[in-house]
Amino acid sequence: MSTIGSATITVAGVLFSVTMVALTLASNQFSPRILRNYMRDRVNQVVLGGFIATFAYCLLVLRSIQGNEDFVPAVAVTVGVVFALATLALLILFVHHIAQSIQVANILQGIAAETVGQIPHLYPDAVGEQVEDEPQPGIIGRETPRDSGTSRR
Repeated sequence: MSTIGSATITVAGVLFSVTMVALTLASNQFSPRILRNYMRDRVNQVVLGGFIATFAYCLLVLRSIQGNEDFVPAVAVTVGVVFALATLALLILFVHHIAQSIQVANILQGIAAETVGQIPHLYPDAVGEQVEDEPQPGIIGRETPRDSGTSRR
């Protein structure tokens, strides 16, 4: 259990540190919105929660085992191994998700979707319908040098 707990927290620390470096470099190249959207992302939250839950579970089992070292609860150790395997699957999911999320097409798609979603909040009042009969100032009735009758020869 101590091996599973220490490996889980070590992998989580290294993984999220390296990810922050990659996201910082990507945000410098593309948009600072990448970092803001990083912690909003559900996959990132689930993966971080999975790593922390596995580590906490291992600590709790170790605490119960240390009181009586002759007795090792087989069910608790089995659940710890299952958590470790689930954490491994979350690691693979996380690496794939981050690799997808820092691609330029996905970054631009996310920024566009966020911008379109913010337009109703930034401009809540509907703009009135434009009347087609009203002339637009500065366009109708403006003379061009060709229309003025003078030539520049």
